[in-house]
Amino acid sequence: MSASLNDQEQTFVLWHATPKGSREPTNFKELCKSLHISQATGYRWLKRPNIQASIDSMVKEAVGGPDRIMALVDSLYAVATSDAKDRVNAATLFMRYAGVLVDKITVNPSAGTDIEQMSDEELGAALEEMQMRRARRVLAVK
Repeated sequence: MSASLNDQEQTFVLWHATPKGSREPTNFKELCKSLHISQATGYRWLKRPNIQASIDSMVKEAVGGPDRIMALVDSLYAVATSDAKDRVNAATLFMRYAGVLVDKITVNPSAGTDIEQMSDEELGAALEEMQMRRARRVLAVK
């Protein structure tokens, strides 16, 4: 981890590099509360290149080397192009890895949507719905 990060930032990075099911605290709001920072500060930290680089580095270290990653990518492709039940999820992950599918949330202030007011659960549900719609479109083209 980057030596330029303070203790709070290191804890923040470690939490983000941990798989969702293993995170403690279990959500972003509680993480920020435990670090004595606002959620807005947490979102700003996520945009900082040194924070992102530290998260990416920790995730890559946990995942393993390039051979292991390519084996996983090959497996994802095989499932995505098969008749398997999980092909939509596999296709979504494969497309993200390939850089074709990028998560983007558009907030329309005139519609009364305020991303700062949405809970982690609401943001997660909106993101999941968007990913499924995109994956269905991709598979429909296939």
